[in-house]
Amino acid sequence: MTAKLPPSRTAEQFVVRFPDGMRDQIADLAKKNGRSMNAEIINRLKWSIEANDFFERPSKSTLPEVDKAAQGWAEHMVQPENRRDLESLLTIVRDIVFRSSKGALAPPDSDDDSSKT
Repeated sequence: MTAKLPPSRTAEQFVVRFPDGMRDQIADLAKKNGRSMNAEIINRLKWSIEANDFFERPSKSTLPEVDKAAQGWAEHMVQPENRRDLESLLTIVRDIVFRSSKGALAPPDSDDDSSKT
């Protein structure tokens, strides 16, 4: 009888070259979220693809359809077993708002004096 290989040994593999420092960032995020680095990368790719699919849908969506989709996401995210996904999503949103804007939007408790006149 031959032993059945675990899914991790039969799944497709792809080698990725990270820019300097990104591996450490992923390792830190994975540790914070209680995941392996592989699981962290897969989770973030999944979120990115799903978000991209959502925003690339034809703009013919009606407000009730958008509301229904948002309600479905909200109901999914508030389930206790999805807490890590919610925390990852919040991390992504914070990154977009606070880092991608290069400081244009600073958190309320920021010590940045550039906005003071």
